[in-house]
Formats: sequence, structure tokens, C-alpha cells
Amino acid sequence: MKFFLYPGAFKPFHDGHYMLLKRYIETYKNDDDSYFMIIVSSTPREFITIDKSIEFITNIVENKLGSKNVIVYPDANPMRACYTLVGQSILHAFNKDVYTIISSSKGNDNKRFEDFYNSYNEGGKYYSGINKIFKPNDIILEPVLLDDGTPINATTLRNYIKENDYDGFKSGYKHMLSDDIISENELKVYFNALKK
Repeated sequence: MKFFLYPGAFKPFHDGHYMLLKRYIETYKNDDDSYFMIIVSSTPREFITIDKSIEFITNIVENKLGSKNVIVYPDANPMRACYTLVGQSILHAFNKDVYTIISSSKGNDNKRFEDFYNSYNEGGKYYSGINKIFKPNDIILEPVLLDDGTPINATTLRNYIKENDYDGFKSGYKHMLSDDIISENELKVYFNALKK
């Protein structure tokens, strides 16, 4: 089986996260042995709790993206969880499962993937004669932009929530709205739930 690990805080989960995950799911949709593990940080970010994060992500991914092979779960350190999962798999040499990290091909995402990949390949500090990490097809995604032209990020969206600026917040969900992944009413409910 192929496991696509997607670690992050996701507070809140936004169009940038959605578009990257969608690209991976669509690329591997005909591979029944592909599983997507979204590892959500269990540490709150300001006023956004793990419960609010997991409920929204589960609804978007399982119910709307239609991927039956998705697991969403919390961990205090999502990136460390990725290393732990692969380490446990290596202990069972007969296990043919392989892993990768969902990441864009740019910036910190790419570095995180390269560090992970190199750690488990020959010469890497966790290499034990079994290559458990694979490189996915090249999946390039330009940054998703807010209405002001800046790349979307969770910090800006949290500021919109604090300022009670729904229109600014909504600009971080244009793709989900246009794909009918979420309705305007559902987004307003989510926005109001995050404010509490």
C-alpha cells in the first residue's frame, strides 16, 4: 500500500491545503492501494481547537472529496508522527507498505520532503536496508492567493476571524466554494464556530 502523509496544524484548513490535497487525490484516484493520512496537530492555535479542525477536515475530505481511503487523526507533533509511522513499518521487514509526504515542490514544503526522503534512503540516518519512502509524481501547485494578492496562510485567516471580517476570511475558500465542496452557508457556520 502507498501511504500519503499530510502533516500540519490546519488551523484553519484552507484553500491552500485543499488544493494540494485535491491534486494528490486526483492523481492517485485509480490506485486502490493509496491511502491518505491527514495528521492534524492536537495543539490549539490561539482559539482554534483540534475538534474544530478535525470536524471540518473530515467533512471536506471524506464527505465532499469522496476519497474513501482517508484517515484523519490528531498528534501533538505531526511531522514526528510521520517518522514514527515509517520507523514502525521498518520493524516489519515483510511489510511492503511505502510512504511519502504530501508537499508542494516549493520552499519549506520541498525541504521537509527532501529531509524525510533522504533520512530513509541509503546513507540517511534512518536507513536500515529497506527503502520505505517513494517520490510521488511531480505535483506542482502555485501558491493560492488571497484577494489582496498575498499567498494564503492560516495566520492571516485567524486575524480575519479575530477582526470579524467574514469577507476577508471567505477569500481563503474561493476554490472550495467554486468546487461546491462547501456552501456559502456552511462557510459562514464554520467562521462563526471558529470565533467562539
